[in-house]
Amino acid sequence: MTTVNGLPDKTGLLIWVMQHNWQAIQVILLVIFPAVAYYLAKKNRVFDFLGPVLLCYFFGMLLRNTRLFPVDDNLSETIMSIAVPLAIPMLLFSVHFMQWVKLAGKTILAFSLALISVVITSAIGSYLFQDSVENSWAASGMLVGVFSGGTPNMTSIGKALNAPSELFVLLNASDTVLSGLYLLFLLSIAKKFLSKFFRPFKADDVVEPEEESTVESRAEKTKHIALTFGLAIAIVVLSAAFGFLAKKLFPSAEGIFQTVVILGLTTFGIVASFQSKVRAIRHSFATGEYIILIFCVAIGTMTDFEKLFSQGSTVFYFTMVVLYGAILLHYILCYLFKIDVDTMLITSTAAVFSPAFVPAVADAMQNRAVILSGLTSGLIGFALGNYLGIFLGFLLKG
Repeated sequence: MTTVNGLPDKTGLLIWVMQHNWQAIQVILLVIFPAVAYYLAKKNRVFDFLGPVLLCYFFGMLLRNTRLFPVDDNLSETIMSIAVPLAIPMLLFSVHFMQWVKLAGKTILAFSLALISVVITSAIGSYLFQDSVENSWAASGMLVGVFSGGTPNMTSIGKALNAPSELFVLLNASDTVLSGLYLLFLLSIAKKFLSKFFRPFKADDVVEPEEESTVESRAEKTKHIALTFGLAIAIVVLSAAFGFLAKKLFPSAEGIFQTVVILGLTTFGIVASFQSKVRAIRHSFATGEYIILIFCVAIGTMTDFEKLFSQGSTVFYFTMVVLYGAILLHYILCYLFKIDVDTMLITSTAAVFSPAFVPAVADAMQNRAVILSGLTSGLIGFALGNYLGIFLGFLLKG
């Protein structure tokens, strides 16, 4: 280390810290950057257009692909494995399932058609690429999860199906590129173009979302966040207990622990959401969303574009067939069932992306009335995605 009068100078100290504590720095960056992303989105139009989710992805990918930072894949995987179990119940606590069921029937129909579409195209993709993509059955299950709920579903289903981590990395990188192109379409010309073929939206079809009061003391906010973490941790522990029990009862069943834990997290999160006191806990969704953003940064650090385009070209084409095939099939089915253009696009957004993207797409369509329906649809898909993906994966495996 460079020294000045026997003491380390600032440059030498910085280099020493980077060499010996880069793992701690990696954790700090992963945890802190989502807050930076929120700040940037509020202060700049371009960053607001991209949104915190994409900013976190891009930052993580920047860390990985510029090679300026010694990223530890094992550390990123550890953070992801912690974030997903905590976020799943948090995102489900605020869902009012019965209220969603009471919304316009065509919203439920349109979102159901989106789920059916991705299951069909995932099964077709597995058949078409079974000889060129290893573990294509698991890949299909994972793609059902990501295109019905979100990236955490892909991670959850991958663990439940005991899929190799390399497959997740390639699928996620492919998803990032391909879904990013679709997002640009949604945020730009989608409504104007598709309105030529689909029915217009009627203002009374969907309930307008209510404004939530933001007047709250710091102590109250801390209390609600603590309650969210406490309940989520309890569900994680309970799900893990059932996972260990299942592993003990069925020791020869491969991946039984992960499968039971993920389904447990989803089921207990749904059950908890039926309790009015749980739904009354404020900031549960926002807290889960922040954890998902940490997850997104971690995913970005594992997205190696050099590896994607040198080793994963077949996986890229597989993902393209499933995603764009599902979108096209969803459009065709919505046309046949006479679904209006706004409902179709917002349910497509809820399925392909996470609920965090719904407000941005609704704003692009200049239709704030579909936000509540889109958010709830996305969370329903987030819950159902685990079931659909795991079921399809095991079904295709035979």
